[in-house]
Amino acid sequence: FISMLKAIGDSDYDGETDDTATVTSTSVSSTVSDENMTLVQCEQWRARYLELAHYRERFGNCHIPYDWTPNRPLSQWVKRQRHQRRLKKEGKHSNLTEEREKLLDDLGFIWDSRAANWEERFDELVLFKAQHGHSKVTCKYGQAYRPLAVWLKRQRHSAREFIKGKPETGMTDD
Repeated sequence: FISMLKAIGDSDYDGETDDTATVTSTSVSSTVSDENMTLVQCEQWRARYLELAHYRERFGNCHIPYDWTPNRPLSQWVKRQRHQRRLKKEGKHSNLTEEREKLLDDLGFIWDSRAANWEERFDELVLFKAQHGHSKVTCKYGQAYRPLAVWLKRQRHSAREFIKGKPETGMTDD
């Protein structure tokens, strides 16, 4: 992790011991630059990447909430990175270079936030069942379980619609 921060020139980590040498500012620019972007845009990308790295260090993941109040610019940047990756996969112009994508991947970037949210809720449901012996989550278990209860209600509704043959639920046989 420290090596990745050093690779993009995070000055907070320049003094840490690591087997990777500190990278000069010229090589930092080549790591996150793109010939189609200005130096200012490259520096802005680098700054947001560092904010994401610090978020990961603090919270243990890169799952930035959709409209994270403490740092809305970071949550907007995360959404843009996902959008740029979608464009890239569609063969359209994208500012997401291979190097940037690799840096984000190495950091544990969440490319599919919907799938990650689904997995989180499912894990909560598994934990709830282990604690309570059933999966009938309702709000009567307290406000802390409200998001899980709402998610489960939607899952059950979508499952019923899927069984009726309505494919727009987004569900699969899996």
